[in-house]
Parts: sequence; C-alpha cells; structure tokens
Amino acid sequence: WSRIFNPTDQHGLPLLPDLLPLVITLNERRPAHSDFWISGIDNVNRHIEVTAIPLIDEANQFVGAMAFFWELTEPAK
Repeated sequence: WSRIFNPTDQHGLPLLPDLLPLVITLNERRPAHSDFWISGIDNVNRHIEVTAIPLIDEANQFVGAMAFFWELTEPAK
C-alpha cells in the first residue's frame, strides 16, 4: 500500500512505514490515527486521515487489522 500511494508529511518528505496507522496497529495491536498526504497512480496529491483498528476474535486473539481512510477537503484541526 505505502509503495503505491507514497505517503508523505506536509512538506512532501516520505513517511517511514512505522509511522503509518495500519503498520502501528499491526505491530502494536492497538488503534492508531494520523493524517498525511498521498500521491497515487493519478499523481494527484491528496491530504487524508487514516484510522486503523485491531481485529480480535472470540478467543481474544489478534487476527489482523482494518484501516479506514478518507480525503480531507479542509485543513485538519
């Protein structure tokens, strides 16, 4: 995912994978949230927010993670 969409900070500097919410959730098994910029296949730079949550089964075992993301049309607060 991060190789296709090239996540960057507000200055256009690449973000380390360990700073991305989905990677944090997969590594630390906790929710994570952040905003950053991506440039996709269409080369359009977009400001997005991402929230990632761990997925836990009935036996209280970590089974993965899910991320929700959306484009920001106004500056983040």
